[in-house]
Amino acid sequence: MVFIEENVEIKNIHYDGMIVLDFKKQAMSINLGGELEPYHYPFRGVAQRSVLIAQNVKKYLVIKPYNLLNMPFPFFDNESVSRLYPANLQLKKLILFHRHGERTPVDAERKPWKMCFLSPQLHNFYVAAEKFTGKDHSPESPASEGSSTKYSNSNISNLLNFSGVIFEGNDSKVKNLKALNFFDNFADNGSCLTGQLTDIGKLSMQKLGGNLRNLYVDQLHFIRGELDDKTKNNVYVRSTDYARTIESVQYLLNGFFPNQYRVEKNWSLPIHIKSEETETLYPSDASKIAVDLSKAFKVRVRKELQPAIDDIVLRMKKIGINVAPRMNKLHHLNDYFLCMKGNGVQLPPDVTDSDLEDLERICVKDWWEKYQVDPLLCKYSISGLMKDLKSDLLETDRKSKVSIYSGHDSTLGPLLSAFQAFDSKIPPFSSIINIEVFEEKKTMFNFFKNNAYVRLLYNGKVVKIPHCQDNSRNLNGDGSFCKINSFLEAVEKMIPSKQDEENDAKVVDVEQVNVR
Repeated sequence: MVFIEENVEIKNIHYDGMIVLDFKKQAMSINLGGELEPYHYPFRGVAQRSVLIAQNVKKYLVIKPYNLLNMPFPFFDNESVSRLYPANLQLKKLILFHRHGERTPVDAERKPWKMCFLSPQLHNFYVAAEKFTGKDHSPESPASEGSSTKYSNSNISNLLNFSGVIFEGNDSKVKNLKALNFFDNFADNGSCLTGQLTDIGKLSMQKLGGNLRNLYVDQLHFIRGELDDKTKNNVYVRSTDYARTIESVQYLLNGFFPNQYRVEKNWSLPIHIKSEETETLYPSDASKIAVDLSKAFKVRVRKELQPAIDDIVLRMKKIGINVAPRMNKLHHLNDYFLCMKGNGVQLPPDVTDSDLEDLERICVKDWWEKYQVDPLLCKYSISGLMKDLKSDLLETDRKSKVSIYSGHDSTLGPLLSAFQAFDSKIPPFSSIINIEVFEEKKTMFNFFKNNAYVRLLYNGKVVKIPHCQDNSRNLNGDGSFCKINSFLEAVEKMIPSKQDEENDAKVVDVEQVNVR
């Protein structure tokens, strides 16, 4: 059963598993993955509880509409588009970096949450698995009893295209797909595993895709709204090897290219994945310089934070929440509270907004601030990501109008820090960075002449990059539009050369001696 509560009006029913709801007059589609039985309603309208029976969906789901309406990336109306997009500029390229949707906490010590009933798009993995396991998997619901199968590493590593997932390059280190193993243990009763995308997270990502479609398809007409061969070749999708990021981008794409706009009903876009050893969408510890600088930062900052740590631990103890005075435990507690808020779960009654703000401030200073205050550490931690961004901008590896990178808060935070734009807050679930490349319409020059400009949006708001505030580096004094060559300069600052590594290693050695 699916319970739909709180100011939700059923607008239409399609007997292919799609329900169209009106969340306070904002339409939203939900794919339940099974055909609907038409004899278990009527619905009672706005503000009334309604019950819907769907085949193969025998669990309870509570949908909280206010979560879906509080999207980091907004729905742009005509006035907002006119204000943000000058008539003399034409959008040429779009690069998106987003965080996954709402998830469960990553702390395995907590009890499972019952928030994972909606059929994940990843259940296609089970369908594809028939081809090499010999076992029949029902495509109706991945949470159905008996749908879990053990997969051998050898089979996975030899599979080039696994239900739309493509391993990038000839990477012999891809021995195992973590995302598949995750769903290998998928609970069959609606329980969520640790760090799993919840139903709210899935719907939020689908709504994010819908908001992006509204802006870039309906308003700006930047890319065709129909998913066919031509469009498919213009869209590049990549995700980290986590079930929550793969599912998130699948739901985003489901919102950006709804089923009725696909040439074929089951058409999908390939999702590219790198191995953990070659992944660049989160900070790397492959560089000794980054590791040494991070250790030195941790020693300094934890001494500074100790009074604040002791204070928040004492405050939590007074309201019955016992947490050890160690940063890893505080990070887990902060993550737990953020997941509760994101999924509409009521916080413990004595936890105040001040508690949440102070806890997040401690966690940000301990883990996130290092990328903002230490450019050297940031450079050696995310140089791989900056190389990928440069390659995408210059189209050295491929040509695509739209690139979508599905990652984590640890993708967005350091990336913002690289451009000196981090706001000292953990990027919320479903947050997104839009890197837009424009060309002046009046010119007929090559794309990468000086008439090309780059703008960065974070959750729909313009970010002014400090490097581009000099008038010689922007569009007629407008610091939000950075000349592409100047933007590339900012990117290249975060990509160390061999000579940089030799020189910076000497500096780091001196810093390490000073810390000791």
